[in-house]
Amino acid sequence: MAKMRSKIGRMRDRVTIQIDTAAAGDFAPDYSGTLAEKVAAEVSCVKGISGDESYQGAQLEARTDYVVTVRHIAGLDASHRIKVVGGLHDGALLEITGVIPVTRGTKPARTMCHCVEVL
Repeated sequence: MAKMRSKIGRMRDRVTIQIDTAAAGDFAPDYSGTLAEKVAAEVSCVKGISGDESYQGAQLEARTDYVVTVRHIAGLDASHRIKVVGGLHDGALLEITGVIPVTRGTKPARTMCHCVEVL
């Protein structure tokens, strides 16, 4: 009987890193540009890590935080946005709130992005 190997840690989701291309002085961001398309992301790291509900303008707003781990992409920072294009969270728009490079030796191997879902 053949051994079944666990596939934990494989990057099964796909995400697109979007760039704000709005002109200086514009009030609303315009995420029509892309830094990288259909980048592999770990399914185990695109997950809700906390939740919050609050009243904003007499309406109940829910907030969910996520962590997205991708292979290192030069130039990725908190001014970008992530669109999940595959997997469990397909279609989710995530605003990046923090970027943490994960190094292996002297080079960054992966990047962890802390995100908030854009509703």
